[in-house]
Amino acid sequence: RIENLAVLADLLPPGALRERILALAPRGEVFDLDVEVADAGAGKLPDIRGRLRFADVGLAPYGKAAGFAGFDGSLDGRGGGGIVQVATRDASIDWPQQWRATAPVVRADARLEWQRFGDGVRLWLDDAVADSGHGIARGKLRLLLRPDDAPLMDVSATAEDFDVTQLWRYLQVNRLSPKAVRWLDAAFRAGRVTKAEVSITGPTKGFPYREGQGVFRVSGHATGIDLFYAAGWPELKGVESDFQFDGPALHATASRGSVGGVPFTDGEVQSGDLREAIFAARGRAETDAGRVIRMLQATPLAPSLGALFADLSGSGPVKAVAALVLPIKQFDRRVVTVQAMLEGVNLRLRGQPVEANDVEGGLWVRNREIQAPALAGRALGGPWKASITTTPLAGGNLRTILRAQGSLQGAALQPIARLPRNAGLTGTADWRGTLDVLRNVDPKVPARGTVQLTSDLRGLASTLPEPFDKPAGASRELD
Repeated sequence: RIENLAVLADLLPPGALRERILALAPRGEVFDLDVEVADAGAGKLPDIRGRLRFADVGLAPYGKAAGFAGFDGSLDGRGGGGIVQVATRDASIDWPQQWRATAPVVRADARLEWQRFGDGVRLWLDDAVADSGHGIARGKLRLLLRPDDAPLMDVSATAEDFDVTQLWRYLQVNRLSPKAVRWLDAAFRAGRVTKAEVSITGPTKGFPYREGQGVFRVSGHATGIDLFYAAGWPELKGVESDFQFDGPALHATASRGSVGGVPFTDGEVQSGDLREAIFAARGRAETDAGRVIRMLQATPLAPSLGALFADLSGSGPVKAVAALVLPIKQFDRRVVTVQAMLEGVNLRLRGQPVEANDVEGGLWVRNREIQAPALAGRALGGPWKASITTTPLAGGNLRTILRAQGSLQGAALQPIARLPRNAGLTGTADWRGTLDVLRNVDPKVPARGTVQLTSDLRGLASTLPEPFDKPAGASRELD
């Protein structure tokens, strides 16, 4: 047992070697030991000749190096070089300088060769396969070690069937801001990376090469991703995505997914540097207006859109494109822009008898601002046209004005006005109206609005008793 030999370190004179052996706490078992070790000179890897087998070998983490436990295999020393074969089950890697949890190794198979050159060492890792239980990695590594220089590496690897909910285990937390780490810890609720390809060439120092010291690229495909991105906002569900990393930058495209029950296609997410945790995203949706309204009513945007929006319901086809800028560290500075095309939508306010039907036109929303240059539809038995404008005011307050005009039918107005069936309202009349709403920058402050409706009622006839009787050709101002 290696532990039995390690205790002999207590007999060494005080110094760095003694402290290092004690800190590494070597353990495990060695078989068929037939090895000679010879000094190759100051600062050089010694000559190693002979063979041995090992089982359940482990070392504690030391300095920046990872620790490991439970590894099995063999060593074949050939002087200035040699081969280590690893074939192990149920091992683990502990890297507290980088990872916050010990990584399980369900299975690992690899062939590692080393060769001394000058005062440095070359390492080759070929045919490597590792299964963590969270995914399977395959690949090869070339590593060049020289005194007083950062190690140089060349990695080519693939990953398969990785469970993204376990990403937190492998985040190199010292390379990300605390807020970015907290966000990533909570972000991934479900999903798997079906396959990814990884390429790294450059020094181990400076990864992921923000200043161009090396090359780091990843490309892959993910399926079934559920993503929580901010408190109070609906999760992304069932996202199917291709993704690429180029250095610290991320670019992902999603062929499908949903947010708050609204399905989307042609999604895209970009981040110039994950450490900064600022994401730009866009997506396209063709869905039902009711779904969109219910989704928005469930977001933190809803209070700023006013009480009327909270009572709104709808149905009918909508085409929309959404663009978002999401600074995770300062999420209150987010920008959400939606461009929607209504294609025959029906809208209704809770508790109100009036319904707008066959609404068509473009609608633009940017955070709390609403713009709609030309809407049209039918209500009260006649056609109407409307526009919506929003003007920023001092202090971040907003003024939104809806201007509308159209015609109404007396027969449609009669039940809404709660008149008796024999009221005898007939004919049509033109009307104009405005809804002027002031919204405070503080969503807790209720919006204030005024409604103005005008009509000369020409064309509308009534057989009600005086003073409400009126022939169709007469005018009677309504204001």
